Amino acid sequence: MTKIKYLIYAAVFAAVLLCLVGCAFGIRTHYLYKDGEKFTAGDRVITEKIETIDIDYVKGDVRLTAGETGEITIRETSEKAIEDKLKVHTYVDGTTLYIRFAASEKRLDFYDLEKQLEITVPNNITFDRIKINMSSGDVACTGIKAETVEAEASSGCLAVNGEAKKIEMKASSGNLTLTQTGESDSVVLETSSGKIRAELGNVRKLSAGASSGTVRIYANAVEELTAETSSGDQEYRLVNVPKKSRVNASSGDVTMYLPMEANLTAALEVSSGDISYEQQFAKRGDSYVCGDGSSQMSIETSSGDITFRQYSDGE
Repeated sequence: MTKIKYLIYAAVFAAVLLCLVGCAFGIRTHYLYKDGEKFTAGDRVITEKIETIDIDYVKGDVRLTAGETGEITIRETSEKAIEDKLKVHTYVDGTTLYIRFAASEKRLDFYDLEKQLEITVPNNITFDRIKINMSSGDVACTGIKAETVEAEASSGCLAVNGEAKKIEMKASSGNLTLTQTGESDSVVLETSSGKIRAELGNVRKLSAGASSGTVRIYANAVEELTAETSSGDQEYRLVNVPKKSRVNASSGDVTMYLPMEANLTAALEVSSGDISYEQQFAKRGDSYVCGDGSSQMSIETSSGDITFRQYSDGE
């Protein structure tokens, strides 16, 4: 009887799994989007003036690279020959370039379809907006410039290297890696399950969150910092002390590398863990004060240590 039950459970599990796979990338999939009849299939060179790039890719890796070129090139590779309706599709509407995974059709066969997309853009153009949505696969952007960069992945890692006023990266399951140069008004980094690592220039507002994973931030200047992890360590190496910061960790250590002469008032709370520091903090009531105490910082961890260390350029 036990063996029969096991076989029944296994059959039910296999049926459910097949259903889930079929819905996501399965045997036949509906992939529909606006103005589908206006899109062109296959590789393409774009010579028109483009200010916005909008990418939606179902599965496979996407590489967007800025290079010494005067045009935008779109090139897709596949492990096997595929028909036109399964190739990358593009459409230029005014100054917006739309890039889609395949044709806008019902019941497309995405099963066992493996593709990679490479896009090259001019490195002397600052785009108004670059938006990338990935269902399953990794995204890497290198050397890009834009007013706004938005990258989102349901399952996959996101890596962005570039300059933008506003940067937003979100992943349901995957790591986030950001190298930001210049000045940014806002940077948002969120992952449900994955690590966050960011090297930043100057940022006015930074928000980082990981449900399960570590956070590593290296920055020249962040005016306002907000960060939260449910399970994972957080580490910050900051050349300048943020004017205002709030860091929460349900389970994990928080380590701050700051200048020895930091002007900071810190409210520190640990439920189970230790507080230690190398800076010259003075305990005043419930606060720790260093220098003139002009910057405000709040750190709270339920289970983990809070540590302040001296920032060094050599680290």
